[in-house]
Amino acid sequence: FNRNSLAPPAALGLLAASALLWVVLAHRPKRWIAIGLTLIAVALFDSYLLVRSGSSTSIGAVIVFGLVWLFWTVIRWWQRRKNISPRQMLRVVYTSFLFGTVLLTWLGFQFQSALLNRLGRKIDFNGREVLWSFSWSGFKDKPIIGWGWMSAWRTQQFFHDREFWWALTNNYWSHSAIMDVLLGGGIIGATLLVVAIIWSGARQLGSVCSEISGQWAFAATWFVIAASTQESFIIGNHFMLVLLVSSMIGYQADQNDDSLNKTISPA
Repeated sequence: FNRNSLAPPAALGLLAASALLWVVLAHRPKRWIAIGLTLIAVALFDSYLLVRSGSSTSIGAVIVFGLVWLFWTVIRWWQRRKNISPRQMLRVVYTSFLFGTVLLTWLGFQFQSALLNRLGRKIDFNGREVLWSFSWSGFKDKPIIGWGWMSAWRTQQFFHDREFWWALTNNYWSHSAIMDVLLGGGIIGATLLVVAIIWSGARQLGSVCSEISGQWAFAATWFVIAASTQESFIIGNHFMLVLLVSSMIGYQADQNDDSLNKTISPA
């Protein structure tokens, strides 16, 4: 049960099954009971795999997903009763969402050690703190444009005059996608990523309250972001990068398609 290999797919399977179960229970199609029971079985199996993996990072990311989903579910309920204007959605709701999500994510990872201790579990980063310290030191050397995408760990100069360099020469990433972005792209790269995330959310505000399970795009995006604080999930060929990009792209209805102009009752 490898944490990095098993936990993210298990967590995503759990979340996808739960989201589909939400839709099935809300709309109750034909044979909805059989479909619902199948989805419950899948969710339980993925939950078992997630727990067996022992990944605290993925569990924390699942909690972030749930909180984001809950927030937009409340907004969908409010929208049906108060008819929030697009300007209010952008200026008030979306701004509050961004601030709240960042704050809760930070608080969650700040106090996760205390929480896990209460649950009888110990958090073990296996030396990741050294990697993060090493990466942060490298970022401060080239804070504006960085070292180039994944170039620092393959550059001898990066290892010079840094503590514990002899123990890290066989590493090729920071064990934190956030650190990898800062190290590779500097402030410019990090700013572009933040702008892309904020812009992708703003362009999906119209569909979050009108599409079936419109909460998914936001929840999946922040699931990947939360997990990426402690794992290199958005570099290389990892499927989490594909999930992040697809969630940020989201769904935009084709205005020329008459079949999409029908009103959909939000779940």
